Amino acid sequence: MSHTRDILNSHPEAEPAKAELEAWEAEHDRLRERVAELQNENEALRDRVAELEQKLAVATDIPEGFVEGQGALWLVGADGRVEKLAYCPTCKLVMTPFPSDYPTDLVCTSCKHKAPFAYQDFEAVWAGVNAGL
Repeated sequence: MSHTRDILNSHPEAEPAKAELEAWEAEHDRLRERVAELQNENEALRDRVAELEQKLAVATDIPEGFVEGQGALWLVGADGRVEKLAYCPTCKLVMTPFPSDYPTDLVCTSCKHKAPFAYQDFEAVWAGVNAGL
């Protein structure tokens, strides 16, 4: 564009074209910034979609008779109440307190998945899941 600007500067009668060129350049700069913003937003949305697809895959992998709550699976009994055991969302096995002498976590002994809540919160989480049915 600098060559075009040089030509326009050398001809005073081209003043309207020079003003139009400046407007185009300003619009071009604005559009370039907007493209960068949209590319960043698109990348963030792709990451979010991937995260949600992963969560959906886990959510749709819930066996019949179970509900998901606080990152664990819970078995619903025939009476409609939630069994007081947390199951691994991956292996569908009962998660056990770990370490056994002073438990701080619930862990799957098969795949080593750790519940996202602390063992001391187990009663409150179980009650919340049970109340949510």
